[in-house]
Amino acid sequence: SGDIVQFKICWSNYSTATASTFTVTDAIPSGMVYYPDTPSNHLCGATWGTGGITVAYSTNGGSVYNTLTGPATTAVTHLRWTVPQVGVMTTGCACFRVTVE
Repeated sequence: SGDIVQFKICWSNYSTATASTFTVTDAIPSGMVYYPDTPSNHLCGATWGTGGITVAYSTNGGSVYNTLTGPATTAVTHLRWTVPQVGVMTTGCACFRVTVE
C-alpha cells in the first residue's frame, strides 16, 4: 500500500511501410489510484516517428475523454494515447503511474 508503480505499453513497426493512426486505451487497474503526471511523462522510450502523439484522460469510466494538457486529477479512470503514425523500424511507449491503495 502506498507504493508507486509504473505501467509501460509499447508498440513497434517492423514493416516496410509507415503505420497509420492507432489508439491505445488503458484503464487504471482496480485498487490503484492514478498518479497525476504531465503529458510528457506519459511518453517514454519513444523513438523517431512517433511525434504528435496526443494523451487524453477520462474520469467517468471512459465515456468522455479530455486532452491532457497538464497533470490530471487522481480521479482518472482511463487513459488514451493516439499515435498519428509510426515510421518504418520505429518503436514507442506510453507510460502512466499509479499509487497502490
